[in-house]
Amino acid sequence: MNSEKIIKVVLWSFILIVPMVTAFFWQVNFSLSTTIDSGKWGTFGDFFGGVLGSFWALCGVGLFYVALKEQRADFKTNQKALIAQVEALNLQTKEFEAQRDELQLTREIFNEQAKTLKQQRLESTYFSLLNLYNKMKADLNAGSEEPGYFKGLKNELFAAEVINKLPLENHNRSKEIYLNIFYKYKDELAQYFRLVYRIIKFIDDSTISDSEKFRYIKILRSQLSEPEMVALNYNSLTDYGKNSYQLILRYNLLKHFTCTSKIEFSMHFDSVNNTHVVANIHRLNEWVTSFVEEFLIDFEDREKQDGFVEHKVSRHIPFYDASIMGLYSEYSNQLEITIPQINTSGMLPTLGMCIDDFAQYFKNFLYDSFFFSRYIDIDERLDFVKDSMDDNSLVFKVEGNRKLEFTTDME
Repeated sequence: MNSEKIIKVVLWSFILIVPMVTAFFWQVNFSLSTTIDSGKWGTFGDFFGGVLGSFWALCGVGLFYVALKEQRADFKTNQKALIAQVEALNLQTKEFEAQRDELQLTREIFNEQAKTLKQQRLESTYFSLLNLYNKMKADLNAGSEEPGYFKGLKNELFAAEVINKLPLENHNRSKEIYLNIFYKYKDELAQYFRLVYRIIKFIDDSTISDSEKFRYIKILRSQLSEPEMVALNYNSLTDYGKNSYQLILRYNLLKHFTCTSKIEFSMHFDSVNNTHVVANIHRLNEWVTSFVEEFLIDFEDREKQDGFVEHKVSRHIPFYDASIMGLYSEYSNQLEITIPQINTSGMLPTLGMCIDDFAQYFKNFLYDSFFFSRYIDIDERLDFVKDSMDDNSLVFKVEGNRKLEFTTDME
């Protein structure tokens, strides 16, 4: 039985029982003929109103208590419902987070697949171009009367006369020699150079990282023979190859092409038939290049940290124990190279040169390393490398219009 029914029973019981009890105690006889005693009924009314009013107030208190109790029950029910909703929301949140993580993982997998597909397409195109390059080279070799097409081209280049004058004049003369032979084989060479340029440009225009680009270019670089690098070098110095020299510098395509393989240096080796002497010259070039490059990098770091800086270093030439090379610089566009005791070092005899020949050779080497190999135009009226003999020491002073640096790998 609920509270509402209880209240109804109590109320009706009160209404019926109270008059009967009152009539019993007052000994009232009910008769329709009897005259109503207004005094008694007034007293009864006062009594009944007082008792009923108090009882009604008590019932109100009971009803209020019951309402509060039911409200508390409703609150608990609502609280449980809210807790259930919160738990459901938390569960949904976790599900959404799981879905988000799954979508993120799916996106990463998709991106990785897209990257892999792009990489596969790039490699497919790149190696197709390399195959075309090797086929073209094989066709050139097959149609050549020489053992190799580019080897025959190199022999023709080095058969021409080179004037033995200033480095810039020798450099310009070498370009003239190349152009004369280029016009003779223009159709074949132009097609070859366009293909090599297109291979490098294809990688350079791709969206892969610089380190990945350089990795692909090194594959091409490993395919180049020394006679091919001769042709690529001189072609890039002409108007026909002006678009390629920036890519050659950026990827150091001619890294393994030394100055001793250039036309303008041939005059220094005309009388050298000893392969051991040529090997010594190569070793010296490599060591000087490494030493100077390290010095310039160190100078640049010190300049960034300290601003104006004076830097001086000396080091023994490893394969000539008595020989020392000193480097000195105050500015990034200047370098002074000193080789003391040049007569007694034992270096010149192993190079097959006298002092004057070595001075001229080393001057050409510096011009080529700092200017010609970097495609830097120089004013023919100025001398950018000066050599002098001071107290049995050779001194070379290099000064350019910009920071001195070698072409190096980007790695």
